[in-house]
Amino acid sequence: MSSILLFTGRMFDPSEIEKQRFTALDFIHPISLLNRYTGHTAKPISVAEHTVHLADCKQVRAKGLERAATIHDFGEALTNDIPHPYKKDADFKAYVKLEERVQRHIFNVFGEPWENMEALNEFDRRICADEMAQGFSPPYAYPMEPLGVRIKFWSWKTAERHLTSLCREVGVL
Repeated sequence: MSSILLFTGRMFDPSEIEKQRFTALDFIHPISLLNRYTGHTAKPISVAEHTVHLADCKQVRAKGLERAATIHDFGEALTNDIPHPYKKDADFKAYVKLEERVQRHIFNVFGEPWENMEALNEFDRRICADEMAQGFSPPYAYPMEPLGVRIKFWSWKTAERHLTSLCREVGVL
C-alpha cells in the first residue's frame, strides 16, 4: 500500500495505522477544507465547523464529551467524509470497518476512551437536523430532534481558527 502525504508534510502509511502517531495539526487543516453532505448544501458547512458546534453545544458539554466531540471526525482527514447512507450498504462494510479502525486509533493516540465516541453518537446524529434545516434550500426536516445549534457557514479559514482554539481549550493541541 502506498502512503498519503499529510498537510503537515509527514507521510502516513494507512496499512500501519496502529503504528502512527498524530497531533491535532495533522487533522485541523484538512477537515476545515472538507465539506459535509458532499458539498450539496446551499453554502459550505465544513467538518471543522460541525466539530466546533458539536463540541460547544450545551448537551455535549453537560455530558463532558467536548474532548471526544473535538476529535470525533479527525479520521475524516484520512478517510474523507462518506455520506451516512452509503455506510449502511453491504458493499461498504470493509470501508466502514477501516474508518472505525482509524478513528479508534485516533482516540487511542489522544487518550480518549472509545466509550465517549459511542456516547457522542446521538448528538452527532442530532446536529444533522440543525445542519440540514439551515444548510439546504429548501430546508430539509431530518427525522431527529435538533440540538438547537446555529450554523454560521464559516469560511475554511474561520473554521480552522475556531477548531484550533477548541483543540487548545480541550487539551489536544
